Amino acid sequence: MKVNKVAIIGLGHFGASLCEKLSEAGIEILAVDADEDRVRAVEPFSAHPVVLDGRDKQGLANLGLQDMDVVIVAIGEDFESSVLTTAHCQELGVKRLISRTMNPVQERVISLMGIKEQILPERDSAFNLAYRLGLGTCLSFIDMGDGYGFFEVEVPEIFVDKSLADIKLREEHQLNLVTLKRPDASGDAKVIGVPVVDAPLREGDILVLFGHGKDIKKLM
Repeated sequence: MKVNKVAIIGLGHFGASLCEKLSEAGIEILAVDADEDRVRAVEPFSAHPVVLDGRDKQGLANLGLQDMDVVIVAIGEDFESSVLTTAHCQELGVKRLISRTMNPVQERVISLMGIKEQILPERDSAFNLAYRLGLGTCLSFIDMGDGYGFFEVEVPEIFVDKSLADIKLREEHQLNLVTLKRPDASGDAKVIGVPVVDAPLREGDILVLFGHGKDIKKLM
């Protein structure tokens, strides 16, 4: 799914950096924080800067978060506020929710709330998260510099039932296949290893590719 509109709740260093990077990718940003100075600082990157405490459920409801493609709870310094804000967003029925955690204990708590997508700043930079969201179906990204990197992407619908030989990744898309991942019976993605070039791709397959970001965008 292409991401066009993102709400970021919590505008500390990480949240502010995320605003800037997503704005550069052409994504419309709703930026929310209880601190007026923080909100003012991201005004150049946000179409909708709002001063609001994320613990205010009614205030969040009035923002129309359900219309956002992604809502990111980027609060880091106050975990209680992060949990409450995350819970409110769940109750409001947002389409896709990503919550920031700072350590394994917080990760566990957020996981118990049913949140599958989490940001751990030590692992996920604002740049990498922005890049993944900007590319839509990119599941993970390792930056190698100058726009090149390793990308995990869902197999585009037009490639389902076609073979690797048919889609000609290197010849027509300037991308190199590293490996292929395929969900097993439990839904966990397992590495295929060296895929057979004439075997058909399936819905749910994940291509691990090396190449330039612009070529990944064209592919998707």
